[in-house]
Amino acid sequence: MKRCLVCANESQSEACKLHEQAYANFIRRCSEWKRATETSWQSYLARVSENPNTGLWARVLARRLAEVYAEPPNTAYLSA
Repeated sequence: MKRCLVCANESQSEACKLHEQAYANFIRRCSEWKRATETSWQSYLARVSENPNTGLWARVLARRLAEVYAEPPNTAYLSA
């Protein structure tokens, strides 16, 4: 069994179900932001993690992704 990259809970993929859902939303939103603002992956993660209107799971995920990935990681494993 694997461990979630964010919270270290047991998971069947790189993230637990809750962080996987948050991650799928990140990827969708990042694509939209990139088209609209030409924002880089790191800039997008910084903006999300600092936004007080962003949910706690998403802020924690943004911080962890910024630490682990310089560019968006492979999203093939996502079920969403």
